[in-house]
Amino acid sequence: MQEADWGPGGKDMAVLRQTQASHWVIEYPVGHPLLDTVQPVTGMRLSPDGSTLAVMEGRNLLLVDRAGGKKSLGEVSLFQGLAWSASGAEIQFACEEPTGDTGLWTITPSGKRRLVYRAAGTIRLHDLSPAGDLLGFVSLHREVMARAPGESKEQDLSWLDGSVAVDLSSDGKTLLLNEHGVAAGAAGAYYLRHTDGSPPVKLGEGQAYDLSWDGKLVLAGSAVKSGALSLSIVPTGAGRSSPVPLKGLDRLLDAWFFPEGKRLLLHGALPGREERFFTVGLEGGTPSPLTPEGTTYFDGQKPISPDGRTVCCVSGMLGDLKAMLYPVEGGTPRLLPGYEQGDIIADWSGDGRYLFVFRRDQIPAPVVRIEVSTGKREPWRELVPSNTTGTLGISRVLVTPDGATVAYSYIRHLEDLYWVKGLK
Repeated sequence: MQEADWGPGGKDMAVLRQTQASHWVIEYPVGHPLLDTVQPVTGMRLSPDGSTLAVMEGRNLLLVDRAGGKKSLGEVSLFQGLAWSASGAEIQFACEEPTGDTGLWTITPSGKRRLVYRAAGTIRLHDLSPAGDLLGFVSLHREVMARAPGESKEQDLSWLDGSVAVDLSSDGKTLLLNEHGVAAGAAGAYYLRHTDGSPPVKLGEGQAYDLSWDGKLVLAGSAVKSGALSLSIVPTGAGRSSPVPLKGLDRLLDAWFFPEGKRLLLHGALPGREERFFTVGLEGGTPSPLTPEGTTYFDGQKPISPDGRTVCCVSGMLGDLKAMLYPVEGGTPRLLPGYEQGDIIADWSGDGRYLFVFRRDQIPAPVVRIEVSTGKREPWRELVPSNTTGTLGISRVLVTPDGATVAYSYIRHLEDLYWVKGLK
């Protein structure tokens, strides 16, 4: 269960469940499905009279009645929470603005919007009081640690306030970073940074997906919004970016270079369908399905084996996920032996013999390598940031082919809670 909200008088409850790796269901009351969607649901609140749910489905703000009827109130970018007014006449929601500030808006069931307040930085709307006071907090810090080749100690390679490790060069000397925080603006930005700690070089706005195996190209999108379909190949040195036009996809969630540098692996979905993996040439076009619908991956995972012949993905329901190995050129997929529930798949070893997995909910975070052919599990390393205050866990782990360099992202919650009065 991902989220819940009480009905009037506390007699029943609406719940949001992620029933599969890429499937969301809202029940109201519990056991009675009202919404079943493959679009990520990131917010849900019941109206005061219990007749209507306000739901953030993908980038769309919806009203869902008790019969399952839906009404779209339009798109909301970089959503940061919602709540109903006491009268039920308005919904207040928060979203990040292009400036990096947070806009607090109200919207009526007819779709009329009104800006209430603009705050510096990112504020998450948590609740509204009957008098209209707002409860919100500022919290999220994303940070990156890495140990450069030949060094004995890790160092902090975060740059701004929302650093995320995307990829490491094969020699471990260069780190590809995304910046998703306030300082980078709502569009986000991506950088190359040497692991010796020297200042990074900004490559563009948006988000990076992958660094080519030779380190000369970056695969990037033009926006951090989930589902953005703009895809480009950006040189890390001199040269021009090349667009990769994609036909037919409704959502693009991630993308990777194949080792030979002639194809791309995509993770996305066709209109109204569940997520799956696709392949496409560097010139773009209509992607070819590689895996069945409902196959997904872990955030930050490198799914392609070093020889480019296998893609590792996951499928099934939470608590019963299965790690699968799919042959790229066709054939029968097989289960990854040795995979355990709670494992987060990170990366392949350089020889393709092992997959590295770790635990997000533990500090120190144990990293284990699984022998792909036998399922044998071997403890490999423990990761722990130098400052663990507010640290919830490791979110991503990157490993060079020789295993000599490791970089990882982690999230810290250092919350400042605000009670905002006088909003009109």
